[in-house]
Amino acid sequence: MDPRIADYIRDNRRRYTREAIFQQLIDAGYTPEAIQATWDALETPDPDATVGEGFWSRFWVYLIVANLVVFLGVALLTGMLGSGGGPILAVILGIALAIGALIAWGIVAATGPAKMGRGTALAVGAIIPLAFALLIGGSCYALVGASGFSRPAPISGSMQLTLSDPEELSAPGVASCSQAPDGFSVYGDEVGQFDGRPINVAIDVRTAEGEPGSPNVTIYLLSSSPDQQELGYTSTAASQLVLDPASGPFAGSLSFTDLEPIEPVDPSASPPLGGESISGTITWECQK
Repeated sequence: MDPRIADYIRDNRRRYTREAIFQQLIDAGYTPEAIQATWDALETPDPDATVGEGFWSRFWVYLIVANLVVFLGVALLTGMLGSGGGPILAVILGIALAIGALIAWGIVAATGPAKMGRGTALAVGAIIPLAFALLIGGSCYALVGASGFSRPAPISGSMQLTLSDPEELSAPGVASCSQAPDGFSVYGDEVGQFDGRPINVAIDVRTAEGEPGSPNVTIYLLSSSPDQQELGYTSTAASQLVLDPASGPFAGSLSFTDLEPIEPVDPSASPPLGGESISGTITWECQK
């Protein structure tokens, strides 16, 4: 390619016709072959300056793979593919990612990748769908995790409730043990009865690195007839709770003193166990 011919063509191709430029160059002493070769070189696109015919096939492969990776990552990390309402949320996540993929495709198509340089087109085709996938996937991960699907299923076991003051009671029941990153909880279902009322027990222990667990305890007395209201006791600032150091989500014991009555809906109701506070111990064991 003759650079002088190329410069002349670039400077005049928008003002004159191809035939006029050819004739002017011939009159200047250049051969038709040299003029044609230079013109052909100018019209041949630089492979590094255009997208190429394979852009859209590569784009769709990348789009599908990126969204599939994000979908599986969120689904596996949150456990939404298990039982309960998780599969429904998985379907919603899939629909959201599909919508995001279509939006990403629309943005890339609107920018005209066929007219872009290869590097710009690939950057747009990679960053936009990945950003949509991560944004949608991250939002779903936060929502699903907050909904509790990331926690393992509770494990069944047994619980023993012993009251020593003001009433004496020793009763076994069924326990449900759950572990979380910041502690654990144990729930006892119908751990004995008092005056015909089933007793339920809830223990919640929050833990921090390097510190002992901080427990809370609530003992419910459920209603045994439609005209009864539920009553109960819970730990307050005046209560003393001692958690055995070896206790964990699947086995342990806790002693409590001065659990105070929960204020009933009907203020005229008397304390459920006949005293202003109760004391005792709770033990539990769940099979891992």
